[in-house]
Amino acid sequence: MTTDTTELAKPAAEAPEAEGAEKGAAPAPHEEVSKVRISMRVKMLTAFTLVFTIIFVVVALFVINYVTNSAQKQIVNQEHNVAEGGAKTLDAKGLLQLRADLPEYYAPGTFSSTDVKTKKVTDFYYPTTNACVPSDATTTCAQLPASATHSSPLYDELNQQLLNIRKTVANASPYTYFFDPASKQLVWESSWAAVNPSPPFTVEYRGPVAPIVGGQDSETYQYMAKGLNGTIDLPVYQDANGFWISTFTPIKLQQATVINGTSYPVGTVVGGLGVDYPLDYVSTVRSGAIRGIIPILAISYLILIAMVFILATWLTRPLKRLTAATQLISSGDYDVDMTSMTSTRLPDEMTVLSHSFKLMVDKVRAREQSLTQQVRRLSVQIDSGKRAQSVAALTDSDFFAGIVAKGAELRAKKNSDEQGGGATDAPAEAPEAPPVEE
Repeated sequence: MTTDTTELAKPAAEAPEAEGAEKGAAPAPHEEVSKVRISMRVKMLTAFTLVFTIIFVVVALFVINYVTNSAQKQIVNQEHNVAEGGAKTLDAKGLLQLRADLPEYYAPGTFSSTDVKTKKVTDFYYPTTNACVPSDATTTCAQLPASATHSSPLYDELNQQLLNIRKTVANASPYTYFFDPASKQLVWESSWAAVNPSPPFTVEYRGPVAPIVGGQDSETYQYMAKGLNGTIDLPVYQDANGFWISTFTPIKLQQATVINGTSYPVGTVVGGLGVDYPLDYVSTVRSGAIRGIIPILAISYLILIAMVFILATWLTRPLKRLTAATQLISSGDYDVDMTSMTSTRLPDEMTVLSHSFKLMVDKVRAREQSLTQQVRRLSVQIDSGKRAQSVAALTDSDFFAGIVAKGAELRAKKNSDEQGGGATDAPAEAPEAPPVEE
């Protein structure tokens, strides 16, 4: 009789594995995981890149908006100061005198010259020093009224004062206006562009303001009316020529004066000064800020990403080594060298984890060796017990008892024959032993 002890000799650690494999509870340690694995370094690099991208975009927008708003605020303050300072440089008495000398308004196109050959019509704005005077037979002039046949040096002088303001602040567009009691509306008086219109357009002297600014109910008209009482800034607005900001301020007499018998005390508001300024400069500043800050932020961004890559590689290197060690241990190799992971000048959580893992591996290895020895001893004990049990089963059987009795009878007969000297009978044939079941 033989006994197969191969299954009993297997290490105890393999038993749960086999049981789990049969039930489908857990995969074997060497089984490959089907899910796609993304390394910790890639995750860290992706996370930091996303965070830095958001931060840099926010910083870029903040800086660009800050620079743009600062430039716009600076322009508004500058225009505010230019309007208030420019109003003091204008000849307030001359504005009153001009209205008294030239009380009439003529619609556009009233004064013009026509080239005989090209038929091109050129309008003149009243009052003007370049009134149409035909110099030869190539030009014809419209009929000029008597009040417009002379030039107005005072009008030219007032326009020149506005042009001087524009020379002080480039791209500023200053003009004057006043409230006309006769028509009960705001009307234009002088403009820097009337000196040498290019393109040939300027507001008409005593022309109504409302049609130019969109009517008396428009925001611009209302701000211009308020500008006769105090300095006021019109918010940013847009027209066919782009975005603009405007400031309106009153023009006051610096000293008392008399015009055609009418007395005007000091401080009398004779009209308003308006200064328009295009926001092209703000756009230029914004474009310059973008051109200046974007390369700096881009270079800083790339440097930080490179530093994050290096840092992520350095931080995940111990984890990568520990992962490789666990894969070797899971395959049954407990002799993994973990010295490089547990010995460092600057211990951290990864060092503690590696040290704890090493202790765990040592204990698992010792326990597995102990279990293996126990299984071997248990196998020997089981084999000895089964052999004893088989022998006991054989000796306790009736067949074995019959053999023992027959042997005793033969020994007794032999002894009797030897003592009596009689012939010895042939021994009886022993019965055939039944087969022993395995």
